[in-house]
Amino acid sequence: MAAHDILDAVSRRRILPVLVAAALATTLLAGCKSNVGAAARVGGTTISESDVNRYLNPKGAASPAQASAQTAAPRSEILHFLVQEQLFERTLRHFGIRATTGELAAQHDPAAATLLGTQLTGDALDRALDTQLPRSGIKASFRATFLRVQELEYLLIKRRNLTRFAELVALVRQAKVSVRVSPRYGTWDAANLQLNGKTPLPSFVSAQPAAGGS
Repeated sequence: MAAHDILDAVSRRRILPVLVAAALATTLLAGCKSNVGAAARVGGTTISESDVNRYLNPKGAASPAQASAQTAAPRSEILHFLVQEQLFERTLRHFGIRATTGELAAQHDPAAATLLGTQLTGDALDRALDTQLPRSGIKASFRATFLRVQELEYLLIKRRNLTRFAELVALVRQAKVSVRVSPRYGTWDAANLQLNGKTPLPSFVSAQPAAGGS
């Protein structure tokens, strides 16, 4: 499958590759108190504030991350991927694409290479994430969810033979999954499949470019 076209668009909206942690602020997002307790709703599933909070590193982000300007709070990063997880799961289900736990786990390395642009694979990738996530104010336990999102998206791309990001967006739209995000976090950008908070969503990991990637 040709991945270069989709990578160009993906690079504008998602985390960058996995060796140098980009900065994340640790301040909480202030905002409207309506819909207290619900961070977002995806289809019929509610993502609660507690779902987000369970992945926050109580020690906060490392000081280099705290010092960086114009970054998103860890809780916004967490919610971004929790929403994507629900969105891709429901889109796969809509198109009758089902995979066993083993089949999904088999996407671990190709998903990372295609969507993250990293040469790290297997345990090496897992260890890198376990190190970088806490530095960004996010618990290492979030690694499983983060990678699951990549695997779900990659499976959707692979099974539907997608080559452009616009094709992925169109596929998600066909599934007609509603996404509503609490104003405390910003708004959901359906055209780019990302959370638009009050500050830009940065990467929380960085990696070496994939071999042959552009």
